[in-house]
Amino acid sequence: MQNQLIVMRLIDMHRMHPQQINNHVCSKCKQKVGIYPSGQKILKEQPDLEIVCSRCVDISEKILSQPAAASFHEIIEESRASYDVNKRKQ
Repeated sequence: MQNQLIVMRLIDMHRMHPQQINNHVCSKCKQKVGIYPSGQKILKEQPDLEIVCSRCVDISEKILSQPAAASFHEIIEESRASYDVNKRKQ
């Protein structure tokens, strides 16, 4: 199994970052995903990462042992810079 970047599907996101990119899809379900700046940084360093959404990921010991895409500090800063997404009920 190759290393994966685990991301959220756009439809599931309740918060978005002003600098996130939305032009990738999950390698399994093909749904559009949002990638925060920390994930973008990892993709530049490791362009062969498989992009998998949080719904399709197979949670196993191998996945859980993979390093995080960012430090705790970076994740907190991205969270602070993010904004709520208004969702309409369907």
